[in-house]
Amino acid sequence: MKKESIKLTPAQRQSIEQILSKGKALAWTLKHAQVLLKVDRGPQGPGWSTSQIVEAFDSFLFMLLACCQLVAHPVGLFLLACSQ
Repeated sequence: MKKESIKLTPAQRQSIEQILSKGKALAWTLKHAQVLLKVDRGPQGPGWSTSQIVEAFDSFLFMLLACCQLVAHPVGLFLLACSQ
């Protein structure tokens, strides 16, 4: 299986962390935000593998892929922030 390579910029990471710190968002938004921080292969991220994410978050693979596609899309973080 191909590994998704997500490298968040410091600004993207900060936006996601703000969503989590507020704690007032839809459940799927919070879960996606948590997953994105874990799959981040940038200097601040732990770069978890697909299997680690699926196991830790008790998630289905398609949910993980949806998270990765969301951040890869030019307006993905905007959509994530607006879903609060």
